[in-house]
Amino acid sequence: MTSVQIVAHNPPSVWTVPETFKPVYSHAAEAPGIERLLMISGQFGVAPNGDLAADFGTQCEQAMDNVEALPRPG
Repeated sequence: MTSVQIVAHNPPSVWTVPETFKPVYSHAAEAPGIERLLMISGQFGVAPNGDLAADFGTQCEQAMDNVEALPRPG
């Protein structure tokens, strides 16, 4: 059985994860190996500067922007 090192991704292009949560949360986690697997956590509609839009639609757009800002496997 091989061991896989999980790599956490918290890029500055997405809101900053507070230090107290970094041991248990990251925006994405990667399991590199023969086949790469990228696991994306539930994303909030929080902008990189920490702002949260007042309306649901804008929050959804920001959440998708956050996903798109995560590193791409490959």
